[in-house]
Amino acid sequence: MNEIQGTEESDGTGATIIGRWYAWKLLGMPVDGWLTEPRKNVYGKSRWDSSRDSAEFICWLMDYTGRDVMYSEGECTGGAARSRLTADMNVLTDEAATKRKYANADMYEPYPTFMCFTALKCSAQIADSIGQFEIANKWRNYAQRLHDGMIRLLASGDHTDRTWRISYNSIWPTPQDSLVQAFLAVYRDGFDPQKLDPVMTPITRNTLRHRIEMPSGYNAALGMGYGLGWQGMAALILDEMDDAGKILTNIARYSYDKNMDYYDAKRNIDWRQWLWLIPEGTNVLPDGRWHRIGDLSNGANQGNVIHAIEICVGVDDTDTNELKIMPRVVQSIQDINVANYKAVIKKSGKFTVIRLSYTYDRDRVEFKFRCSEEVPLMSVRLGPFSESRAHEIERILQEKHYHKIRLDQSGTFDGQPAWWIWLEKMENISEVSVKGISKN
Repeated sequence: MNEIQGTEESDGTGATIIGRWYAWKLLGMPVDGWLTEPRKNVYGKSRWDSSRDSAEFICWLMDYTGRDVMYSEGECTGGAARSRLTADMNVLTDEAATKRKYANADMYEPYPTFMCFTALKCSAQIADSIGQFEIANKWRNYAQRLHDGMIRLLASGDHTDRTWRISYNSIWPTPQDSLVQAFLAVYRDGFDPQKLDPVMTPITRNTLRHRIEMPSGYNAALGMGYGLGWQGMAALILDEMDDAGKILTNIARYSYDKNMDYYDAKRNIDWRQWLWLIPEGTNVLPDGRWHRIGDLSNGANQGNVIHAIEICVGVDDTDTNELKIMPRVVQSIQDINVANYKAVIKKSGKFTVIRLSYTYDRDRVEFKFRCSEEVPLMSVRLGPFSESRAHEIERILQEKHYHKIRLDQSGTFDGQPAWWIWLEKMENISEVSVKGISKN
C-alpha cells in the first residue's frame, strides 16, 4: 500500500496492523501457517511480511519527519489541510514542497499517533512470538517515542486541566477522535480504567468532559460511529456512567426507525429486520426531531456502536491469562443478560475459545455465570454503586466467605463517585453465583 501514490493515512496503516494482530490473537497466536505462509494475491507476502513492512514504514516516517508524533493525511487532519498543501506545492520546488508538507503542524494529531503507537506494540508481540526479538525491541522503542511525544506535543492547556488537542482540519463533525486512548482500549489495553496509562488517562478524562461541554453535548450524532460511538465507548471505558447512559440512550434513539415496523405481505418483505439500522449520521433539529443522513450503515459506524454495547457486556479477554467480567449497567437500565458469548483464554499453555453466559441485576446485586468449561483464572467486577452501598455489599460478601473481595472507586454514577466490587482471582471456575443482597 505504501508504494501506491496517494495520501499517507497513517491512522489507516496503524488500524490495519491492529486488525491483523487482533485476528492473529483470536486464532490463538499462530507462529506459522496463517501468519507466515506467502499469499499469492498479496505479492507473495505473508501476513507477517505485511505487518513487518507496515511497522517499519511507521518507524521510517517518524525518522523522515524528525517528529515523535505521526504525520497523517487521513480524515482527522482533513481535506482542507491537504488542499492547502497541494496548492502550496504547485509553486514550490520538490524539496521545498516536501519540507513544507511535513512541517505543517496541523498534520500531527492524537488519533493517528496513538493508533500507530498501539500498532507498534501489537507488532512487537507478533515479532516476539516468532523469535524476532531485535526488531520487536526496536518497535517498542519507537512506540515509546510516540507515547512520550503525544504527551509532550499533543496535549494542551493548564497542567490542572490538560486535554488532547482538537483536530482543527478534521472532516469528522465532532472531535471525538481525540478520545482514542480510551476507546481503542477494547483491543489491547482492556476494559479496566485503572490499568490504563496513568499519565494519558487523566488527559483523556478531561478531554471527554470538554467534548460533552461542547454545544453537541450528548447529541454528537452527525457521526454515529465517529461521534456518539467513540464518545460512548470512551465514557464507558472511563466508568463515566452518567454520561454513558445519556449517550447510549441517544444511540438507541437515533438508530431506531419506526417506519420499518411492518411486514409487506404483497412483496414478501419483512422490513422489521431493519428497525435498528445505524446510520452514518443524524441531524437533530432544534425542536428535538431528527432525521438520518449519509450511509444507512457501514463498518465505521456499526463497529463503534457495537463496541459500546460490548463494553457494557464487559467480557475482557485482552489478558488471556485472566478472564475478567466487568458488566457496566447505566442508570437507565437495571440488568444485563448475556448468552453464548465468545472469549479466548489460555489453558494448559494453549489458547482456547470458550462460550459463556451470565445474568446481572445491579439493584438486587445478583450475578449468575456459567461457562462451557473451567476458566483457570477469573475476576468479576460488579457495580456501579454508591460508596455506602458498596461497603454494605462488601461486608455481606465477606461474611458469606466469597472469594477475595476488593472495593474500587472509578468514574461517576448518579452524580456521585462510582464504586465497584471485585471478586478476584477465582481459580478453575465454570460457575459463579452471587445471590441477591437487599438494602438495609
